[in-house]
Amino acid sequence: VEESIAVYDSIIAAQPGAKPYLWQRGLALYYADRFEDGAEQFKVDVDVNPNDTEEQIWHLLCNARRPGGSLESARQAALTVGTDRRPVMRAAQALFLGKTDDSELRSFAQKGGDGDRFYASLYLGLYDEATGDATAAKARLKEAVGTKYAQQSGVSDPMVELAKVHVQRRG
Repeated sequence: VEESIAVYDSIIAAQPGAKPYLWQRGLALYYADRFEDGAEQFKVDVDVNPNDTEEQIWHLLCNARRPGGSLESARQAALTVGTDRRPVMRAAQALFLGKTDDSELRSFAQKGGDGDRFYASLYLGLYDEATGDATAAKARLKEAVGTKYAQQSGVSDPMVELAKVHVQRRG
């Protein structure tokens, strides 16, 4: 994680205009517990990619994990993005924005297709982390990593690697 941040920072130093396109840097900053920097990275990403639901969620996550932060306070500064084409991500977005409970996302985790099961478990775990339930977060992320999608068809998906990093860093 720290090495990734150093690489991304060297890219930004050489090409400052590349910063808004380095969303992966925001993920690394989150796992380095650099939540303020992560929130800023996701904000500049959404400035150039205004339809990215996942960046909106990660911005909320970073703001919720700041010292003294909470998901409720993070919602007050939620970025505005377009509508995601994926129903599972629309459900995740609604949950993080406080517009619904976790029932729809849990349904995707239990009954969805392979990719939906992975993404639902991933974002349920991240939601648990944002709301302070570390035990549930660990269980959900381990569930995500164990899905058929993560083990087979989604192995090249960067979010599968992210889930593995989460399990590694958070235990």
